[in-house]
Amino acid sequence: PLQVSVRVLDCAAIGTSTSLIQGINWLTQHCSTTASQKCVANQSLSFNGIAADVEAAIQASIRQGVSY
Repeated sequence: PLQVSVRVLDCAAIGTSTSLIQGINWLTQHCSTTASQKCVANQSLSFNGIAADVEAAIQASIRQGVSY
């Protein structure tokens, strides 16, 4: 199986919701969802407050076949 890292944080582990959404969108666009290449995203992040825009990106990605 192919594993790909999509970096959304800088070296100090700091990032923005925009960089995370860009990473989610990149994965969704470049992921093959055929039976032989199932895409699974693993994220371990925290936010201050509610990140509705990030949740929307994740939900759109799930609709395209990516598992979270």
